[in-house]
Amino acid sequence: LDEYNHLIELYSKDLSIQANFDALAEVMDIENFTELICTEIACRNSSINHNVMAWKPKGSGKWKWVINDLDRGYFSPTTDLINYYTGQTVWPFWQLFKNQGYKEYFAKKLADHLYTTFNPIRIKKLIDKHQQLIESEMSDHIERWLGTTSSYGNAMPSLDYWYNEVCNLKTFADVRPQVLLNNLVSYGFSESAQLNLTVSPANAATLRFNGLKIPESAWSGYYPKDVRIELKAEDKPGFRFKGWSKSVKSPKNIIPKGSVWKYLDNGTNQGTSWKDTSYNDGSWAEGFAELGYGDGDEQTVVSYGGNQTNKFITTYFRKEIELTQSDLDCNNFSINILYDDGVIIYINGQEALRLNIGCGTVNYQTLATTALGSPEESQFTSYRMDASLFKKGRNVIAVEVHQDAVNSSDISFDLEMVCNQPDESGIISTNSTYQYSLSGDVSLTAIYESDGKCILPDVISEDLHLYKDCSPFVAQGDIKILPGVSVTIDPGVEIYMPPEANIFVNGKMDANGADGERITFKLNPDYVDKSWGAICFLNTPDTSHFTYVTIEDASKGPVPVYEVAAISAYNANLKLDNLIIEDVYNNPIAGRYSDITLTNSLLHSEVIGDLINVKYGKARIENCTFKGNGQPDTDGIDYDDVENGIIRNCVIHDLVGFNSDGIDIGEKARNIMIDSVLIYDITDKGISVGQQSTVAVSHSTFVNCNLGLGLKDSCHVTVDHCTFYSDNIPVSC
Repeated sequence: LDEYNHLIELYSKDLSIQANFDALAEVMDIENFTELICTEIACRNSSINHNVMAWKPKGSGKWKWVINDLDRGYFSPTTDLINYYTGQTVWPFWQLFKNQGYKEYFAKKLADHLYTTFNPIRIKKLIDKHQQLIESEMSDHIERWLGTTSSYGNAMPSLDYWYNEVCNLKTFADVRPQVLLNNLVSYGFSESAQLNLTVSPANAATLRFNGLKIPESAWSGYYPKDVRIELKAEDKPGFRFKGWSKSVKSPKNIIPKGSVWKYLDNGTNQGTSWKDTSYNDGSWAEGFAELGYGDGDEQTVVSYGGNQTNKFITTYFRKEIELTQSDLDCNNFSINILYDDGVIIYINGQEALRLNIGCGTVNYQTLATTALGSPEESQFTSYRMDASLFKKGRNVIAVEVHQDAVNSSDISFDLEMVCNQPDESGIISTNSTYQYSLSGDVSLTAIYESDGKCILPDVISEDLHLYKDCSPFVAQGDIKILPGVSVTIDPGVEIYMPPEANIFVNGKMDANGADGERITFKLNPDYVDKSWGAICFLNTPDTSHFTYVTIEDASKGPVPVYEVAAISAYNANLKLDNLIIEDVYNNPIAGRYSDITLTNSLLHSEVIGDLINVKYGKARIENCTFKGNGQPDTDGIDYDDVENGIIRNCVIHDLVGFNSDGIDIGEKARNIMIDSVLIYDITDKGISVGQQSTVAVSHSTFVNCNLGLGLKDSCHVTVDHCTFYSDNIPVSC
């Protein structure tokens, strides 16, 4: 409390005096506090007074600040601007703002985060992600609480109400950044300009903007003019930096204006499936754009139903396109759209753009928000598209055009899609770190070239075969193998993983090496003293096979409940033979609700935990060696709630930490057979059986164990033809 009072004493002084500001900076983390203020302002949080929280380590270190509550945020994006927050006296912001140097520091930091952290591109994707997490539960939630009330207000009345609220969050995300950038002009900053950033090819690099990571390879936002920007391109494995380009070639036309489109103009309710890639539009009519009626300039006239006073509200359009890898590498797609009155564009079933149609769900009777007149209804307007929505091969563009009224005089539709390719002859800098200031709207591209390595795709959506002649294969980040997709790896192949990256197998992976030509998963040698994540098998109906495989430098996956080992299986089937997992940073193998067979393999680690742990599934382990360590609570083999499990012809040794067992059987494991194992140098139990488990142990040898067999918790064990030598207690019940 004395130290906190001292903090208040320091920030209560006149901080326009630099000496006072410097004294405060000695005890308070200015950057941390400014990050908090930027978040509060960007979110327009008004729940402040009772939500101030600061902390520091005892005796040393600086005061830091914690965001405690943002539930009064994301309302009214045009209100509560910077002066609202300088008026809050419960924290030091109002005092700090008196210092001119800090004022400039804060304003630049806020602008940095508006371009990156709070950019609508990022925030709206986060909103979509969280919507999808709870969407399936919302109907039941609304029904459960319908009609109730509290001091916070009434419960949600309907699912449509919830969808509308989600849409309002997105509207806030769109509007708030520009409002705050305009507000910065009042504090001496210039007006903002648009900065488009692109990496070409798309998977070649990660970009940083004033030190902040840009989440995607194609990015766009606004930033004050005349403020110094530092751009940094960080190479991804497999590519070399060539330079920054400010120029673009003539755009490549993917869909020209006036193209042929499939269309449906019969006024029927198409639900939602019509926009999906699997939808069969074979019965739809087709014609050249411009499509519509009422203006006289249409190439194809569509029907409104014949009743001038009760026209069809919605007309549907679809078009298939083929994209090559070269197209995807362009990574800078724009759609130029002519429409009247409202339009929604879908790319491969995902909503990509909505114009002049309100928030929430739409159907074939949903009206456009307003009527478009001249010149808007006859002009093309350009919008940048999210490159991640596209894929190699077949893509489907689906569009619904809505009238604003049943007696509207006309509709119009045409669409052009282009890829804006960087001009490599226009390179303005060959330094990967580039200093720049905006004087107007500009597009910059970090241009790369391949270094010849074979790159693994981040998402594997079709069967893939990895041949030795292209080895090593380089991963750039997480790899996801989609359901129904098979990856086959030939003998002698090496897979190079970057730090912390994982392989998520939702399909099937067969890595079948050979004696003398092992398959190896390891950290990319470009990185030193780091670890990569894990190979995570998740809900895989097919059996994956690993034979003569070595795994090095791995650790664990991102989910702490079941992705806890170098190979982690959840509801998966694995057959593992001749594995070597020794040099890893976490446990070698873990399975939950899985069927795992492990044969002829060697497992070892230097960390706390089990060399193999199988819970709630099936397991067979034969002819394997388990080398322990000096860590506490570490077992060679751990079966929990496993039925009909087998452990046979194995050697388990040197588990010399406190409470470490050779084999641990528990949680009502049933009918476990342990036969012909050699267990030696164990500080606790050679075999531990408990929690009402049933085990048969035969033809096994226990040497230099504290307890050869430790039997407890109402378990049932039969022991036959076993040898105990130099054990403290051979059998303890």
